[in-house]
Amino acid sequence: MTFTRGGPALVNSPLLVPRADAALTRLGVRVAETPFRSCGSDDFSEYGESVPSLMSFVGTGPVEGVGLHHARFLPGREALRLCAVTYAASYVAAADLLTS
Repeated sequence: MTFTRGGPALVNSPLLVPRADAALTRLGVRVAETPFRSCGSDDFSEYGESVPSLMSFVGTGPVEGVGLHHARFLPGREALRLCAVTYAASYVAAADLLTS
């Protein structure tokens, strides 16, 4: 049996998460009380080896009865706005962390 190591685990920075959560809360975005856990992987985890990183999940719920990976999944403008606000708040939180 041969084991091949893949990329590192994608783990959110424990220093960045509270800053991002606080920024989102100030903007009126509801933040999950229980952290979302996922066994998914992403090459984004490579960045987390060098700088604090954060992967956020923005809930949209099913769209027209289909889920995220279905060809007909197309969230509306409110989901797009929520994603943009989440990204912006996360970037501001990261800048605050890196400059403090």
